Amino acid sequence: MTKEKLSSLISHILALFLTFTLFGVTVCALILCTVANPKMLDDAILNSNYVKPLKQEIADKWDNLAAICGMEERDELLALLTEERIENDSREYFKKAYSGETIDTAALKEKVHKVVSDYAYKNDWGLIPKAELEQNINDLVNSCMDEYDLSVKVRLIPKLLGTVTKFKKIAAIGFVGSAILSIGIMVFIFFLQHKRLKTAFYTFTAFGGNSALYLFMVLFVLLGDLINRIPIEESALYNLASGYLQSIFTLVIIITVLLLILSLLSLILYLKPQKNKNT
Repeated sequence: MTKEKLSSLISHILALFLTFTLFGVTVCALILCTVANPKMLDDAILNSNYVKPLKQEIADKWDNLAAICGMEERDELLALLTEERIENDSREYFKKAYSGETIDTAALKEKVHKVVSDYAYKNDWGLIPKAELEQNINDLVNSCMDEYDLSVKVRLIPKLLGTVTKFKKIAAIGFVGSAILSIGIMVFIFFLQHKRLKTAFYTFTAFGGNSALYLFMVLFVLLGDLINRIPIEESALYNLASGYLQSIFTLVIIITVLLLILSLLSLILYLKPQKNKNT
């Protein structure tokens, strides 16, 4: 085997490794910019149709609970459910979930208790013992707050996002390590070439391989309409999840376009000297 053929063989092998390291760079970057980035989830809460339908969902549950308990005047109780309160609590909840914490809704519970208690004593005709009346008040307040917590505090989110936070450092290390390896491989390929510009061919194969993979994923999601078909019933949570996934998908498309551009530039750089040589 000649020196030139050996160099070509090693370059092809290194180009394969470069494909994997570049994929590692893009995946780690995607993780750091999306699921490991609290701001993206916060933006999804603000930009998706989440707060308004969530308010309506909670209000309907509170209205039903209060009606069952015989509370005829419920406007004051429902007035506690403002979009501003629900938005702030939701944003704070998801923000704290990254550290495995949760929000305290004791202040709202006190306000609910006051409204329910004032109404109960105002309309009490002395037919119910005080202890039983207090028990009824507490039962309604606890039921309302349980529904509020179940709606705002999405189950398993603190555990999931807490796990993501633990892997954030690993993703950051993976990004730096993959980037250094990619640069090192490209430099090694460069010095292996008799014609230095042939390096562009091997970088083209690496970028092209990643471009093809990401393009396949993008088309698979688009053709399957996977974002709109997430297994969540139509609700505020569905709006949030689809909006969040759409933001991630947009970033995947951007990465795909960048990889395609880099692939095209590498190919042009490789073909250009050959064209000049023939002329």
